[in-house]
Amino acid sequence: MFGKLLKYEFKSAGKWYLGLYGIIAILSVVLGLWIQTLVLRSREDISNSINSATMDTEG
Repeated sequence: MFGKLLKYEFKSAGKWYLGLYGIIAILSVVLGLWIQTLVLRSREDISNSINSATMDTEG
């Protein structure tokens, strides 16, 4: 009796955990891509500001 109870309890909890792990995996991919684009944009902004500063001093 106790074995059957544990079996169904693990099946039920497993569905919840599988769903949570799926949501976490999707969120981590989306957030990773978002942060990567933010970093790339900030690097471009920094390099553009450095280039414009050197052009101002040369001109």
